[in-house]
Amino acid sequence: MSELLTEQELESLCKSPEQQTLERKSARIHPRDLANTLIAFANADGGRLLIGVEDDGSISGVDPTAQREQIDALVRAVYEYCTPSIQSDSKLYPFHGTHVLVIDIPPSPRVHNHTNGRVFLRVLDRDQPLNADETMRVAFAKGQASYESQLVRGATLEAVDHELVKEYARLRGLDQPVERLLTGLNLMVDGILTVAGVLLFVQEPARWLPRAGIDFLKFEGVEVNLGGAFNLIKREDLSAPLPRLIRRTWEVIEPHIRTRHRLQGLEMVGQPEYPDFAWREIIVNAIAHRDYSITGTSIQVRIFDNRLEVESPGGLPGIVTVENIRRRHFSRNPILVSVLRTWHYIEELGFGIDRVFRVMEEVGVQPPKIVDDHGVVTVTLYSAKERSQLPGSADLNSRQMQAWLFIQKSGSISRKEYAELVGLSATTAFRDLDEMVEKGILRAIGGGRSRRYAPVSVSKSR
Repeated sequence: MSELLTEQELESLCKSPEQQTLERKSARIHPRDLANTLIAFANADGGRLLIGVEDDGSISGVDPTAQREQIDALVRAVYEYCTPSIQSDSKLYPFHGTHVLVIDIPPSPRVHNHTNGRVFLRVLDRDQPLNADETMRVAFAKGQASYESQLVRGATLEAVDHELVKEYARLRGLDQPVERLLTGLNLMVDGILTVAGVLLFVQEPARWLPRAGIDFLKFEGVEVNLGGAFNLIKREDLSAPLPRLIRRTWEVIEPHIRTRHRLQGLEMVGQPEYPDFAWREIIVNAIAHRDYSITGTSIQVRIFDNRLEVESPGGLPGIVTVENIRRRHFSRNPILVSVLRTWHYIEELGFGIDRVFRVMEEVGVQPPKIVDDHGVVTVTLYSAKERSQLPGSADLNSRQMQAWLFIQKSGSISRKEYAELVGLSATTAFRDLDEMVEKGILRAIGGGRSRRYAPVSVSKSR
């Protein structure tokens, strides 16, 4: 059973934008259509529906007397239109002179489909229909995801960091005994903690789940030197409950992120070699989405002179691939993710990885490299000192920097390619590129519609 919402929490939910775990619907919706969202939530991270709240957040409400049959039909949608039936928790809350129906859907270990045969997955703020291949990938991932719900023999309330649980309760505005709260979060069953419960709230998770922490390694140079002088200059094994592990890992790594200075106008401006958001986010992603059923290895964070690597056990989850990772979202560990959101470590909308790419582009560093190699995912951030030598780069806007990064891969760019790349009109694209020509960064090759732009050192179009 989910916790009762306070009036303040309900007010906040009504004003919040729709997102990965939140959807608003009018009470007039047909139960058959509501089932799309119920299924999407159950197949992803779970979620909360507010019935009687319009898309703009205005309260249209639900009348418990006049709309009793409609309310019953909406609540029954979890088994009348969903196969197999979906677990749910429904409550009517008095609110603003009317009522709001709140339906909570937990993440499910099974794949659910509509009685019309369609399968949906919640992706950001949308109910995404899946094809047969994507459905199979989700089913396989859910088989892995059930690991976080397995019980850990011998792990009881005595092992729990009670202060950390109380911190979580304060952040959520809850006032419940520790055992009841853990049970309500599906982190404890009959007094025994689940894998997720151990990872999140046990004082020494490594006692129960070996290698569930972070292995930090700092190397001198750009490669691992196994022959002659071994170039590992620092190593630290980090283990703590995940909310503490994230913060501790940041604290250990931050002193190793150098700040580089360059002249911008008449001022020296400092820039970290890796944008703060980027390196912090890929560490959080590794912790939240690794496959904890693989117990023989830790997450590794490796720093070299020219790059930072985060290696995580387990392949990319569900429908996420290297090609679609900027626009797709799927949680291997939805219970872990839902709890870690309370500390705001994880972006609610699921845009974290896309934002990593964008902040790297904005500072003119080559984009992250993501490799899924036989069930091990490695994300590499390249240092700012690896920035391509670009005359006047400090004066380029973020759109022009994207053009430069495109040219580094392709050799040249046309006005049409640039306009499509950054969403510009043809006129603005022409002006941006010609400005780069005037600065001596690019040269124009050819004329008319066939004109292309290349670095000043390149004399031929591709």
